[in-house]
Amino acid sequence: MTSTDYLLPPLPFGSAEITIVRWLKRAGEPVTAGEPLLVVVNDRLEAALPARCTGILDRVWVVEGAAVAAGALVATFANGAANVSIEIEQAAGSAPSDRQVSTARISPVAQRIVHSENIDITELQGTGVSGRIMKADVLAVLAAQTPNTYALPAAGSVFSHPPSSIPNPPSPDSYALTAIDVDLERAAFMIAQHGPDFARRRMDLSYRVCVALAVVAALPYYPLLNSYWADAMIVVRRSVHLAVAPCDGSPIRCVYDAQDLNLRGLARRLGGVAAEHSNRESTFTIADFGDQVWGDPAAQACGRAAALGIGAVCIRPRVIDDDGVDRLAVRHAAVLTLAYDTRVLDQCHADAFLHDIQRRLEHFHI
Repeated sequence: MTSTDYLLPPLPFGSAEITIVRWLKRAGEPVTAGEPLLVVVNDRLEAALPARCTGILDRVWVVEGAAVAAGALVATFANGAANVSIEIEQAAGSAPSDRQVSTARISPVAQRIVHSENIDITELQGTGVSGRIMKADVLAVLAAQTPNTYALPAAGSVFSHPPSSIPNPPSPDSYALTAIDVDLERAAFMIAQHGPDFARRRMDLSYRVCVALAVVAALPYYPLLNSYWADAMIVVRRSVHLAVAPCDGSPIRCVYDAQDLNLRGLARRLGGVAAEHSNRESTFTIADFGDQVWGDPAAQACGRAAALGIGAVCIRPRVIDDDGVDRLAVRHAAVLTLAYDTRVLDQCHADAFLHDIQRRLEHFHI
């Protein structure tokens, strides 16, 4: 009897660490070449891998829930009839950790959010099939942990927010400004590293796109920023229709349902051939000030609750925390300005939104 080793192939996207989610065949069962053998997942992709030969699954070396690297020996096939061992062994010789078992019960999108937001996975209750943790489960826990946020209303909700000494009817004086200085060194690194690959696909990876991604990710936790004042009432929209005003004076580009797009989708819609030149029914506006370090985006708000302005990205010295030691470093940085309707928002809410944007940009990843 001859045997054939099954080495775990690399996945096309994401990290090299791969978690075994489920074996579709058990030791001792016959397997046909091309038949689905096991389900695996990394930080970006979940896939069912096929068997590469016909025979009997002799031995499984890696248990469900264990994380291994691409190229690891995970199973052995017997090509002839023989006494087949049903022993399941782990390559490392020990039981999988809690983290590995939890990873097998979580979707790739949910896993990325858990990693980026530093969420304790033991606090999550999965609502997917067999208790699998889904994106909605992670977002629900994150919303409960995020201070100064509002519960997301139902679609098309209109609710009263009575003004105190705020002018009525609407006037340009109802907008106020707040700003924050953001370290964009991480975003600059990602643009330099992945920008050429985006360009080959006719997509422009820019600071504008990075800021747009941070805005789209933060708006669900600050729904009043995605609303507008309507006759002493506030209308909150669940969908994010993002309008971006370029610095070169070209027409405003609008991305409808931006909440459903990732970084590549936003780059394609904002900088590629699929850009929509319209600001019809947009719910939030981003204004690019180009070479101006500071600007007032209130003119672009157009009756919406808020508009964000992106100042010029400059290289300047900043004091950073290096393992508990303050040191001086030269970093890419920019000032983000937020014009907000004071009939809808207080400054504490506007500042909380800006701090959320700052955190996402300073820990930016693809």
